[in-house]
Amino acid sequence: MLDSSESPILRLGDSPYTGNVDALASRYDTGGHAQPQSQQVTWLSGEIVTCFNKVGPILWVAAVIGALSGILLKSGHFFIAPGFRPVIAFVFLATVFMFWLSARIQRVGYAGRDLIVSNYLRQERIPFDQVEAAEPVWWYYRRMVRVRMRTPTCFGYVVYYIPKWAAFKCFWVAPEKELQDLLQSQSRF
Repeated sequence: MLDSSESPILRLGDSPYTGNVDALASRYDTGGHAQPQSQQVTWLSGEIVTCFNKVGPILWVAAVIGALSGILLKSGHFFIAPGFRPVIAFVFLATVFMFWLSARIQRVGYAGRDLIVSNYLRQERIPFDQVEAAEPVWWYYRRMVRVRMRTPTCFGYVVYYIPKWAAFKCFWVAPEKELQDLLQSQSRF
């Protein structure tokens, strides 16, 4: 029987993102980990920006559906002027891209020798030796980082994250360097 200190249930005021992560939450853990049960997580990505990237596409679709519903209720039918059709095609393609990116942007941090990947519903510990590369994203240079894995995770082979303060630090810092340096320093052990 679990006592109250071992209870997996969150109490009022508790948050799963306080910074402590259970060391047994990794599917790579074979019991030979010499890590303490709980370690402080250093988050590389911002909590608020990542949350906005999850909620933003939902709000976007609600706005598009609202606009289309308003047009349908007001006029009784849909008619798109020929000159406006490329704009509609662009909105549709932008919506698809927004959902694709939103599914891949995660909250990323590290604790000890593990990469922590979270999407607010689940999180996974990934040992640094399972991380293939941390690299800049060419189409959002210095504002987003791509992390490629050697083995599949519950988030896939590729995870994107937006570093903390990326909008301000992008002029003088390469955000992928922090994770690259961390991976290189940990691979020596």
